[in-house]
Amino acid sequence: MPQDFVYNDAGDTLISNGDWTVDESTLCHQKLLLLLNKGDLKEHPTACVGIQRYLKDDDPLALQSEIKRECEADGMKVTEVKLQSDGKLNLNAKYDY
Repeated sequence: MPQDFVYNDAGDTLISNGDWTVDESTLCHQKLLLLLNKGDLKEHPTACVGIQRYLKDDDPLALQSEIKRECEADGMKVTEVKLQSDGKLNLNAKYDY
């Protein structure tokens, strides 16, 4: 399991007992991959989905394909990416360590 800094919903690192909190980070990595746009990560300018670009898109398969591609490029094994009719995203992807 990957370990990394833990962030709150506002994107700030959590601090506990005067030090950064470190914990399992798969969900945090997935969230960042979905929300960040290409070019937002200086070290990896072609990474990320930029899910807000798909808000008015009428092709959910393009979004699902992009999510799968980016998760796999980050080292995850993807078993499910499905956009439900109510707009919820089912993403089952884990790092293959």
